[in-house]
Amino acid sequence: MAVAGVTPATVLNDAQEQVLEILVEHQQELMRAATDSILAELPAYAGNPDGQLAAEIGQQVSAHISAFVVCARSGVAPGSDGLPFIGETVDRRIDQGIPAEQILAAYRVGHRVLWEIVEEASERVGADEGVMASLALPMMRYIEAAWSEVAKSYIRAERRLAADLDRGQSRLVEALIDGRAASKGVRLQAGSFPVDAQQTYLVLVLHGFPDHAAASLRTAARRLADAPEIRASVVHVRDDDLISLVALERGESSAASAVIAREMRSALAKLGCAPALGVGMPARGPEQVREGYREAVAAATAAGSGRTLALEQMTLVDRLTVMLASGAVPERLIADRVRAFIQDDLRKGGQLISTLREYAACDLNARRAAEALFVHRNTVLYRLQRVTELTGLDPHLLPQLLDLITAARLVQGIGGDEQPEPIRA
Repeated sequence: MAVAGVTPATVLNDAQEQVLEILVEHQQELMRAATDSILAELPAYAGNPDGQLAAEIGQQVSAHISAFVVCARSGVAPGSDGLPFIGETVDRRIDQGIPAEQILAAYRVGHRVLWEIVEEASERVGADEGVMASLALPMMRYIEAAWSEVAKSYIRAERRLAADLDRGQSRLVEALIDGRAASKGVRLQAGSFPVDAQQTYLVLVLHGFPDHAAASLRTAARRLADAPEIRASVVHVRDDDLISLVALERGESSAASAVIAREMRSALAKLGCAPALGVGMPARGPEQVREGYREAVAAATAAGSGRTLALEQMTLVDRLTVMLASGAVPERLIADRVRAFIQDDLRKGGQLISTLREYAACDLNARRAAEALFVHRNTVLYRLQRVTELTGLDPHLLPQLLDLITAARLVQGIGGDEQPEPIRA
């Protein structure tokens, strides 16, 4: 593309040529000036630990000066083959951890400094305003070509990073749902995703979505990490299922489970598709992720197209119904708070559990339960209130009472020993 004011391959007057010669002869000085400006104005560059960064900036500035001089002398704006250093530099800066906005800002600073140097060189040779104007036009063309190459290079780098991220996340999720949590490679694949014995996770499975929705659903699952209840989310597609492993910000998982169901259903509605969505019980540490995945698959299968089943939002009896054929570990279906209550009460003799059972046997009649236990009715009511305080479940409601009694039987069975019948008093 010819540049107005500078005809191809020759017609530079003496003043124009002198300006360009100054740029060539004083490259080292110009490199230092541009490098100092970038480091002074851009915190991500100034604070970067890479000891080679300053030298690399100087080399980049030098390459830009040389390319601009060629552009001005030829009257032709450079194409991609004339600016190979831009793509290499964008890739390098991303690998050095410099944010995109700071990379773009560095180019703005560099181009500003280059023009300031052109102005200074013009003043040195006593060039008039016409010379400046004639050099401004190739400068504008050059900057336009450089910015176009920066944009294309950044898009290519983003695609590469996205592909690397997908592969890394897929390997991580595969390892954990297949029960390879202890593998040395797991932490290498995890990157910034927390893999820790103290971390709580939830696994969600989307089943039966159209192929064209896969990329958007991956993005939606990753964006779960924007919610305050969620620390991070990684995604993998296996066969017809999208699997997301979600690390929770806090130990309380019930709210996070509700957020996952709400956000994913919202994303599905926008895409106009209605797959089944299942969310497993909380996994405490990476070793339990395999069970969480099995539960999420069973929940999605039981839910059916367009519906959601989050096990933690269900009663224990309903969870057992869903998981009956899956071979799930029964203890995992019991909420942590409920299991802790049962274990503690059994260690103390089982008084509260005995009261629950008698209350159920007496058709939720506190007076008759008190008579059977040889205590005052107010004692029964007090004990039931304590159960609510300790578990969050209300034994006055039949479904929740049934959950408590079922959980107690499961915990006693899991423990392996018959618990003695508590004293009725």
